[in-house]
Amino acid sequence: YSATFTARIDGSSRFGENNKYGFFPSIGASWVVTNEDFMSDVDFINYLRLRSSYGITGNTEIGLYQSLATIGSGTSLIGGDRAPVSFPNRLPNPDLEWEKTHMFNVGAEINLFNENILIEGDYYYKLTNDLLLSRPIPATTGFTSITDNIGSVSNRGVDFKITSYNTRSADFIWTTTLNFNYNKNRIESL
Repeated sequence: YSATFTARIDGSSRFGENNKYGFFPSIGASWVVTNEDFMSDVDFINYLRLRSSYGITGNTEIGLYQSLATIGSGTSLIGGDRAPVSFPNRLPNPDLEWEKTHMFNVGAEINLFNENILIEGDYYYKLTNDLLLSRPIPATTGFTSITDNIGSVSNRGVDFKITSYNTRSADFIWTTTLNFNYNKNRIESL
């Protein structure tokens, strides 16, 4: 039996004053079924392990200073003379926060017939919330968009792999591996 738990708190100056830190825990467990007494008489299964995990990760991949108001500068003609001017370039968002992905996985590994057939399968589900995107705002503000946490997207699917050892000798090994994958991506909200 195996169980793991991790937790971390990360901070980034890329986010708003109110949300610089994010908490990201994860938990995982696995069970090697072939270590149990009731599997001792099952000869064709050499190894069987069941596993599952859940965790949250954060994403900081936005440009620098996206949560802050910035000032641009240039020159303008005032009364026929060039004069330096400053103007707001971007609206601040002190509530800008981490994009978070919640991930769940359940899977199994099995080795059969003296480890000549290896099978591995997984089901996964990922839900990403608080997507870091540009949100349109009314042009009457003098700006066209602001970086904000809007929307969520999900990914779910199945991964399956089977490997067979067709020939094994001291001089030659021939294996065949087949991978099957299915993924469904969906915008949950925007």
